Amino acid sequence: MDRPFYIGKICVTPQTSQREVQFCVSDEEGYLFRLVPIPEGFAISKLDRAVGHSIDPSLVALVSFNIENHYS
Repeated sequence: MDRPFYIGKICVTPQTSQREVQFCVSDEEGYLFRLVPIPEGFAISKLDRAVGHSIDPSLVALVSFNIENHYS
């Protein structure tokens, strides 16, 4: 597992394999959502969309922005 980084109290943990990379996002209370890279930036994982997690779009935008900055 890759090293996590923090955005305030939000923990972003990259998870990489030979075929893909995902970013698991959690806070002090636990799992929030998982982001996957797409050509336009990042998207919420298919599993999170399928189970209907209520996810704040502004938090997704904040985390996406910080992931891009972390690796640039």
